[in-house]
Amino acid sequence: MGIKIRPATLHDVPAVARLVLAALADESPWRAFVPRKAQGRADLVEYAEAALRSLVRPAAAAADSGDDGCFLVLELSGTDVGCRDGGPLVVAAVAWDAPAPESRLRRPSKMSGVDDDTTTTTTTTTTTSSAAYDEATFADAPSSVAGLVQAMARGKTQRFLGHDPCLHLLLLATRPDYQQRGYGKALAAKAVRLAQQQRLTVCLQSAARGYILFSGLGFADFGPVALPADPNKGGEELMLKAMMLSQERAQRPGSWMESLLRHASR
Repeated sequence: MGIKIRPATLHDVPAVARLVLAALADESPWRAFVPRKAQGRADLVEYAEAALRSLVRPAAAAADSGDDGCFLVLELSGTDVGCRDGGPLVVAAVAWDAPAPESRLRRPSKMSGVDDDTTTTTTTTTTTSSAAYDEATFADAPSSVAGLVQAMARGKTQRFLGHDPCLHLLLLATRPDYQQRGYGKALAAKAVRLAQQQRLTVCLQSAARGYILFSGLGFADFGPVALPADPNKGGEELMLKAMMLSQERAQRPGSWMESLLRHASR
């Protein structure tokens, strides 16, 4: 099968926005905020597209400089997936936020009340998506997802502040009908490789599928991130898990990390 991983472009934004919404609606607790028909809601589609467009520009600039960029897509050849127009089909995407080179010169600092576990990192799920949002950047979130956005912004501050330099995995999403084929893992490995090369910790907030996968790979649990209760289920409590992979863990030779990176380079 023809598989290609490449930097995302503005042309990819509409397809990736719908891909992300479909992935979110396919797993709890995301689906409490993103309904199954989210791809048909103009406010959610516009919000997702605006957020993704803000990631494409720096990624394109990085690609011009010889870097893969910070927003990548995985596409399958049109002949393999039977696209009517014969063109490729984007089935997964990943995006991350890495610190500027000058900020990497600062030594990581410990924060009171935050456990400094040097054997952990953060990442997202291979089958749905995880994100780390900034309240200022995403202040215009639709009402249905505003609580989620704010909770994740708080979780990012509470769980990861003081563990710089850190690569934050913003999203990792795979179309529901193309999950469990290793596409998400291949994209996640791209972010981890960059973190390894630049000696960064990797941070993210994940739901259950990502937690199971990456805890098995050595990622550590950095505590719960409380989300607004689900009003449709009697106020059921919802949460994500913060996860982290330290620089030291990522640098260990001959570890599971090397297997993950080899998988991504196939």
